[in-house]
Amino acid sequence: MAERLRLGPLLELVGRREILVPLAVATLGTYVAQGVISFLPTFLVEFRSYTPAFAGGVFSAFFVVRAGAQVGLGRLSDRVGRDASIGAAFLGGALGLAGLVALPDLVRLPVAVGLPAVPELAALGAVVFLAGLGSSFFSAIDPRFMDALGDAERGAGFGLIRTVYTVIGSAGSVGVGFVADLFGWGASFLVIAGLAGVAFLVTVANALLGGER
Repeated sequence: MAERLRLGPLLELVGRREILVPLAVATLGTYVAQGVISFLPTFLVEFRSYTPAFAGGVFSAFFVVRAGAQVGLGRLSDRVGRDASIGAAFLGGALGLAGLVALPDLVRLPVAVGLPAVPELAALGAVVFLAGLGSSFFSAIDPRFMDALGDAERGAGFGLIRTVYTVIGSAGSVGVGFVADLFGWGASFLVIAGLAGVAFLVTVANALLGGER
């Protein structure tokens, strides 16, 4: 037990590419998820002008999607690979969060090509589904860490990894509100949409460079 808790081996573990890259991705993803969970109802009331009751209903739907998506994404990662599933989650999250900001444009978009406008409730449901998918990446990335750890490392090693990305990523609860105070809720949610996009690109690039699992 003492050997597992020595600082040197734990730092060496975190510095490995197969740990470091997904750790950075998990930290970004946790920041985004914490920001959404902390402020989605406020965003819907302040930026989208929904009633608090309706915003609460949307928030509940977000959690239902998130819970179901974690089960589905975990199964998908067993079948098609961890990185493919993680990348799909983050791409969905980036599109969903950006869609929350650009919802009126999404509603009107079909009109530009001569089609009827999309009902706002349907568009909202689609982007909330994607945002929920984006916050479900944990069920694919945690097994990825376990795959990269040896039997003797999994206890203390996974505990360290989980602590690092949870503690740093929890700053999303503060950062999203801080950006909203400075630049508004639209800008704040576009920032976390961009961070989800960065996590997607890093995951794809790492897989293409030979780090895929």
